[in-house]
Amino acid sequence: MDDDNNAFSLLSGGEARTAPRQTDARQRNESGAPAPSASRQYSSMEKNLFSALRDNGVRSPSVKEFDESYAFVNGVRSSLPKHMTRISSTQNDSRIDLVLDVAGGHGALAALFLLLTSAQSACVIDPARVGKGGVAKAWSKIYSDQHNKSLIYRHECLRTGLPSELEMAINTQGIAPQRILVVACHACQHLSEETIQISQKYGVHCAVAPCCQKDSTMGSPWKQTARNLNVNFATTMDLLLAGKSSATTAQGKSYSVRIRVIDPKITPQNRIIVCRCHTDAEMMERATNSEVETAHRKLERTYRRAHRTEASTPSPEKSKLSKQCNKSPAILGEQAWDVLKGFALGFLVAFAISNHRRQR
Repeated sequence: MDDDNNAFSLLSGGEARTAPRQTDARQRNESGAPAPSASRQYSSMEKNLFSALRDNGVRSPSVKEFDESYAFVNGVRSSLPKHMTRISSTQNDSRIDLVLDVAGGHGALAALFLLLTSAQSACVIDPARVGKGGVAKAWSKIYSDQHNKSLIYRHECLRTGLPSELEMAINTQGIAPQRILVVACHACQHLSEETIQISQKYGVHCAVAPCCQKDSTMGSPWKQTARNLNVNFATTMDLLLAGKSSATTAQGKSYSVRIRVIDPKITPQNRIIVCRCHTDAEMMERATNSEVETAHRKLERTYRRAHRTEASTPSPEKSKLSKQCNKSPAILGEQAWDVLKGFALGFLVAFAISNHRRQR
């Protein structure tokens, strides 16, 4: 794409700057391709990015896929601390540098992360070859020339491709896990689950927008649960996945998990599960959480008071038994005194008899 044909350029702060030639992407362009839906408002950045695709004759991503990808990126950005994704942020240990897009197809989602966040490189992991490099053709001048960013494709299955990329990034390239984000937009149930599982095994951040939800447990009990609770089944499965993702992993890592809901006009499958791995400092703080300890101490005090109250108001049977027990020491004392008196009297009688015999 020649410089004269650029619809926009990207400022260092991540803001869109429109070039002199304006293109309204909501109208049908010269190639006859449909523009983004007019049912919602588009930012100048969205319009210019979409125009760049259509001006280069790129049909993949479609309008729907473009809208979903753009909304997904913004949803993830708003769910993470700003310093992790801000383009203009200074170098720090928690800024996202690498994005791995699982089942990313044409690569628009990965490219948008390069354009809209601090990520310096992105890799699309997908066994299928989709889009024929259209995204790179339309947008590479922006993320490569202006920001020295790179987008690559790895045509391989998730189960082998994702672990391999993570191993290479962490152990070979020396990228800290806290600086890696794994994403999957509209991945089916098992793909979403495996993406999160693999990501958490390596202690990296991840975000998935599940679709085609399915209950694979024996007997599919969650379908019935969703019906009983009058809750949408897909929502139920997404909540279950989010709950599982918040548990501490086998590697001792813990995650902060949020569900970000995007505009349902864009897609009905509009829930993004964002899993941010806690730093070592956060994990230590969680282990010594003063609020949890305070709540536990209050519970202990309440428990002791409840049992003391029960003990202080005994039943009639317990009261009778208690009175008998209280009398026992007095009864035992009287009996002991009688024995002692008998012993003394017997001793005096024996002493008197013995004396009398000696005198005779």
